[in-house]
Amino acid sequence: MKRKNLNTNFILGCVLLGSIVFFALSGLVFMPYDPEAMDVTAKLAAPSFTHPFGCDNFGRDIFSRTQSGALITLCIGTASVVIGTIGGTILGALMGYYGGVTDGILMRILDVLFAIPSVLLALIFISLFGNGNLNVILALGIAIIPSFAKMMRQEFLKEREMGYVQTAKMLGAGDLRILLVHILPNVMPTFLNCILISFNNTVLAEAGMSYLGIGVQPPQASLGRMLSEAQGYLRSAPFYTIFPGLIMIIMLFGISLISEKGRKQNALR
Repeated sequence: MKRKNLNTNFILGCVLLGSIVFFALSGLVFMPYDPEAMDVTAKLAAPSFTHPFGCDNFGRDIFSRTQSGALITLCIGTASVVIGTIGGTILGALMGYYGGVTDGILMRILDVLFAIPSVLLALIFISLFGNGNLNVILALGIAIIPSFAKMMRQEFLKEREMGYVQTAKMLGAGDLRILLVHILPNVMPTFLNCILISFNNTVLAEAGMSYLGIGVQPPQASLGRMLSEAQGYLRSAPFYTIFPGLIMIIMLFGISLISEKGRKQNALR
C-alpha cells in the first residue's frame, strides 16, 4: 500500500510539474498578448473571456505575463541548478574520494558558507555585481554549491569504502573512471534528489529576491516579481495575486511530490 501511494504521489508530481512546464513553454508558441504591452483602459480589469486572468495595474494581460514569468522562473531555476550541480558535484566528489587535509579545510569553509542562508549569499553577490538575470543565475548557482557539495561529499565518502571500488582499484582503474563510471551511478538517487531540492530552493530564492526588487527587473515578469507588484492590490484585485501564486504553488508542490520518492529510496538504501 505504501509503495502504491508513493508511486501515485510521484505520478501526480510529474503531472503537476509537467503541466506548469507545458503552460510556460506554450507561451513560446501562443501568447495572447505582449506581456509588456500596457493598456490604460484595461487597468485592473477582472478576469474575462478576453483576459482570462484579468489585467494588472498597468493594463497588462496577467495570463500572458504569467506564461512569461513562469518560463523565466523555470529558466533561472534550471540554469542556477546546473551551475550548482556541476560545482557542488565536482567539489563534493573530490573531497569525499580523496579526503585528507584539503578535505578538512574545505569542509570548514563549506560549514561557514552553509550557515549563511543561500538568499543572503545571493544578495551579497547581487550587491557587488549588480542586477540582471545573468547575475541572478550566477548568484543562486553559487549559493547552492555549499549544500550540494556537502551532500555529495557524504555519498562519495561512503561509497569509496565499498568493495566494488576496491576491486576496481586492484584492476587498475584510474580515479576519474572510478568516480564517473563506478561511484556516480551508485549515488544517482541522492544526486537526483539533490537536484530537485536545489531547484525547489532556487525557485523560492528567486521569488524572494524578485519580491524584494533585486531579482528579475521590470518590465520583465517572473512569478516572484508579479507577486511583489500585486501586493498593493490584494483587496481591490485579488486575482492579480491568485493566478501567479497558484502557478508557483503547483510548481513547488509537484517538485516536492517527485522528490519524495527520492527521499524514500535513500531511506531504504
